[in-house]
Amino acid sequence: MITVTGKTLSKSELRAGLSAVVAVTEAIREAGAQGIPAGTLYAILMGRGCSLEAYERLESIIVNTGLVRKSGSLLTWQGPEFNEVSA
Repeated sequence: MITVTGKTLSKSELRAGLSAVVAVTEAIREAGAQGIPAGTLYAILMGRGCSLEAYERLESIIVNTGLVRKSGSLLTWQGPEFNEVSA
Protein backbone atom coordinates (compact mmCIF):
# COMPACT_ATOMS: atom_id res chain seq x y z
CA MET A 1 0.00 0.00 0.00
CA ILE A 2 1.13 3.50 -0.84
CA THR A 3 -0.22 6.72 0.65
CA VAL A 4 -0.71 9.59 -1.80
CA THR A 5 -2.14 12.90 -0.57
CA GLY A 6 -3.64 11.20 2.47
CA LYS A 7 -5.26 8.35 0.53
CA THR A 8 -3.91 4.82 0.72
CA LEU A 9 -3.65 3.14 -2.68
CA SER A 10 -2.69 -0.36 -3.68
CA LYS A 11 0.07 -0.76 -6.24
CA SER A 12 -2.51 -1.70 -8.87
CA GLU A 13 -4.55 1.45 -8.13
CA LEU A 14 -1.40 3.56 -8.40
CA ARG A 15 -0.46 1.89 -11.69
CA ALA A 16 -3.98 2.49 -13.04
CA GLY A 17 -3.82 6.16 -12.05
CA LEU A 18 -0.42 6.65 -13.64
CA SER A 19 -1.62 4.90 -16.79
CA ALA A 20 -4.57 7.30 -16.96
CA VAL A 21 -2.28 10.33 -16.58
CA VAL A 22 -0.02 9.06 -19.37
CA ALA A 23 -2.93 8.19 -21.69
CA VAL A 24 -4.69 11.54 -21.24
CA THR A 25 -1.47 13.52 -21.59
CA GLU A 26 -0.64 11.58 -24.77
CA ALA A 27 -4.12 12.27 -26.20
CA ILE A 28 -3.63 16.00 -25.60
CA ARG A 29 -0.19 15.88 -27.23
CA GLU A 30 -1.58 14.08 -30.26
CA ALA A 31 -4.37 16.66 -30.60
CA GLY A 32 -1.66 19.05 -31.77
CA ALA A 33 -1.78 22.82 -31.72
CA GLN A 34 -5.59 22.94 -31.72
CA GLY A 35 -5.66 21.10 -28.37
CA ILE A 36 -8.72 19.40 -26.95
CA PRO A 37 -11.63 20.97 -25.07
CA ALA A 38 -11.71 19.87 -21.42
CA GLY A 39 -15.42 19.07 -21.70
CA THR A 40 -14.82 16.73 -24.61
CA LEU A 41 -12.04 14.98 -22.73
CA TYR A 42 -14.24 14.64 -19.64
CA ALA A 43 -17.14 13.25 -21.72
CA ILE A 44 -14.84 10.57 -23.15
CA LEU A 45 -13.54 9.62 -19.71
CA MET A 46 -17.02 9.78 -18.15
CA GLY A 47 -18.10 7.15 -20.68
CA ARG A 48 -15.37 4.94 -19.21
CA GLY A 49 -16.55 5.40 -15.62
CA CYS A 50 -14.53 8.48 -14.61
CA SER A 51 -16.25 10.72 -12.05
CA LEU A 52 -16.10 14.51 -12.25
CA GLU A 53 -13.98 14.58 -9.09
CA ALA A 54 -11.48 12.09 -10.55
CA TYR A 55 -11.36 14.04 -13.84
CA GLU A 56 -10.70 17.32 -12.03
CA ARG A 57 -7.83 15.70 -10.08
CA LEU A 58 -6.42 14.24 -13.28
CA GLU A 59 -6.63 17.57 -15.09
CA SER A 60 -4.95 19.34 -12.17
CA ILE A 61 -2.11 16.82 -12.18
CA ILE A 62 -1.40 17.12 -15.90
CA VAL A 63 -1.59 20.92 -15.91
CA ASN A 64 0.68 21.15 -12.85
CA THR A 65 3.35 19.10 -14.64
CA GLY A 66 3.81 22.01 -17.05
CA LEU A 67 3.42 19.65 -20.00
CA VAL A 68 -0.19 20.74 -20.60
CA ARG A 69 -1.66 24.24 -20.48
CA LYS A 70 -5.29 25.10 -19.82
CA SER A 71 -6.54 28.28 -21.43
CA GLY A 72 -10.24 28.76 -20.79
CA SER A 73 -11.51 25.25 -21.36
CA LEU A 74 -8.88 24.26 -23.95
CA LEU A 75 -6.07 21.87 -23.01
CA THR A 76 -2.95 22.08 -25.17
CA TRP A 77 0.43 20.35 -25.15
CA GLN A 78 3.30 22.51 -23.91
CA GLY A 79 5.95 19.84 -23.48
CA PRO A 80 8.74 18.86 -25.82
CA GLU A 81 8.06 17.68 -29.34
CA PHE A 82 8.74 14.05 -30.01
CA ASN A 83 9.66 12.73 -33.42
CA GLU A 84 8.41 9.37 -34.54
CA VAL A 85 11.20 6.85 -34.74
CA SER A 86 10.95 4.39 -37.57
CA ALA A 87 12.42 0.95 -37.14
